[in-house]
Amino acid sequence: MKKLLALLLVFVMLFSLFACKEEPPTPSGDGTAGGETANGGEGDTSPSDTPSAPEANPASDFEYIKNDDDTITIMGYLGTSKNVVIPETIEGLSVTILGYRSFSFSDIESIAIPDSVYMIAVKAFLGCEKLKTVDFGEGVTQILESAFEGCTALEKAILPPKLETIGAMAFRNCSALEEVFIPKNLKNWASSASYGIFSDCTALHTISIEDGLEVLGGQYGTFSRAIALKTLVIPASVKKIADNAFHATTSLESVTFLGDAPQVKANVFGVSGEGSQTVSQKLIIYFDPNTNGWDDTSLRQYSLVPIE
Repeated sequence: MKKLLALLLVFVMLFSLFACKEEPPTPSGDGTAGGETANGGEGDTSPSDTPSAPEANPASDFEYIKNDDDTITIMGYLGTSKNVVIPETIEGLSVTILGYRSFSFSDIESIAIPDSVYMIAVKAFLGCEKLKTVDFGEGVTQILESAFEGCTALEKAILPPKLETIGAMAFRNCSALEEVFIPKNLKNWASSASYGIFSDCTALHTISIEDGLEVLGGQYGTFSRAIALKTLVIPASVKKIADNAFHATTSLESVTFLGDAPQVKANVFGVSGEGSQTVSQKLIIYFDPNTNGWDDTSLRQYSLVPIE
């Protein structure tokens, strides 16, 4: 009987010991105790919550050459990934140029271009019919002739902020292209005897122009046959619009000018060979009555309506 009582006493003591043990703090939603982050601060975001940049493709995915200035030009794509991220460096040298026909007629679906690249060369992405998205690095200053011509799946062209030069037919026949952003630093619009830079972009319905741009368009039909374009806003900084810039934009209904009347010829919204006539008979030009030049502009051939 004494042994039984002794065992019972031991059991009660052990039970009391475990029952009084402190429960661990309940984890918060971010996986740390008491609502604090791993670094002890409250409300801070843990490093694991921050999305990481996509990993660049290995150098072995590319053909490349070393330039005289100790930089790299990519000359071709050897990889199999449809989603390509260009590395900023190869062999410790900066990648600065995507070379002539380097990705032309490939099956890639997206391309991310690092800030180190300043030039996208002639026909670099010509005929990439599956290319849907392009992420331009901020260092790009030149997009040359036919660089993205015939990229029939491309939906947006958000041109990089430092872009200064764009080549003839750079985005010609991008038939799925819906949106274009034109940065203010763009100064050199290359001309072509036959086709404009964005000609035959038949789905293009939004052209956003950064205030600060002074010249809009090149010599021949920059946005010709943009048949989905209905409205357009021209910022006050624009001083000149190139001839035939919006040739055969048959759905264009309104153009709003926020500054003085720019330098234009009669055919800016017209048709070559027909001079002063616009295809869209509904076209209305809206202008700020507090600005200048509207009494003698060739835009008076259209209906001019002051902005109230």
